[in-house]
Amino acid sequence: MYPSEEEFKRALRSRPFDWIIDRYLLRGLPFYSAREPALHDEMLRAVSTGLRVTRPDIGVVGSARVGFSLAPYKFGEPFSESSDLDVIVVSSRLFDASWVDILRRRTNPSPPLSTSTRASLRRHRKKHYVYNGWMYPDDIVEVLEIGPLWLRTFRGLARIPELAGRPVGARLYRTWDHARLYLRWSLSMVKESQDKIE
Repeated sequence: MYPSEEEFKRALRSRPFDWIIDRYLLRGLPFYSAREPALHDEMLRAVSTGLRVTRPDIGVVGSARVGFSLAPYKFGEPFSESSDLDVIVVSSRLFDASWVDILRRRTNPSPPLSTSTRASLRRHRKKHYVYNGWMYPDDIVEVLEIGPLWLRTFRGLARIPELAGRPVGARLYRTWDHARLYLRWSLSMVKESQDKIE
């Protein structure tokens, strides 16, 4: 069910990225809850209820999905007690409302934003996150109407004993097409890094 590092490398060399995404990244029970399937269901319920999105619009990616890191700089590093839980939420409703919040903030600089939020907004603009259909709400909560709800939802995962103390990172995508395009790009970066090694 979960690929080994070598199986994943072989797939990168021989399979289309969409095949890898469908087979390993967006289907089945994620690795982090393989021994406790109810854990994933509990996480989905908490995020679904907190953000008012359907469960099929929530996913888990990265090492929590397959059992090892897919980041180019630490590819193959096993999922561990200290590994992040990388969650994706797909909602055009939340994304579009947040996009409007970002645009409104550009024309209304009051009250002043924290230094870290200003830096995050610059990063969002410079790297074209919103143009590419995704954002990190955690980093710009001061700007977003959904900010408090987003924080409360993901911080609330700590009430699930098995997730207490585990770092959680979450991205918001406008559509599943945007999420899949990001995953394709991410796989291309992994493949490029592995090609350099081999």
